[in-house]
Amino acid sequence: MTPAPNTTVPIEVMEAIRGKKQLYCLAADTKNWAEFERVALPEATMVYKHADGKIITHVLEDGENSQQFKFDTRDEMVAFFKKTLGPMQSVHIVDSGSFERISDDEVKAVFVIMAFAGLSTELKDGHTTAGGQYHEVYKKVDGEWFLKSLEFIMLYQRY
Repeated sequence: MTPAPNTTVPIEVMEAIRGKKQLYCLAADTKNWAEFERVALPEATMVYKHADGKIITHVLEDGENSQQFKFDTRDEMVAFFKKTLGPMQSVHIVDSGSFERISDDEVKAVFVIMAFAGLSTELKDGHTTAGGQYHEVYKKVDGEWFLKSLEFIMLYQRY
């Protein structure tokens, strides 16, 4: 019998990645977009999907066109969310995650999330609660862990 590969992730690595995930949430909630440079690699890919696998879309201001929540770089994601989430108040809450080592410099992480968001100018309308999972890969670069890829799967949403 061939022994299973060692997929155990050292606690220091898990804590470093948890710190990056918390910074991701804090940056989104405070709209401190520059912090994403400390979270994700410039070439990080990110896609946000519904439970059925369809990519989440956002209707643009003209009301006729929409944009998918699919980004090939960190800066694409930041530019999009800066524009669309600017007037929103939000709170992202994530669990402590589960981890699997892919290689010496890559780790898979899965975080469960609940997010609450709404327009700061509205007390009743324009609010949403959503929950799901972040499936992510982190890469170690120059001794520090960075988000390499993110796939969000929305399992719950209510308006």
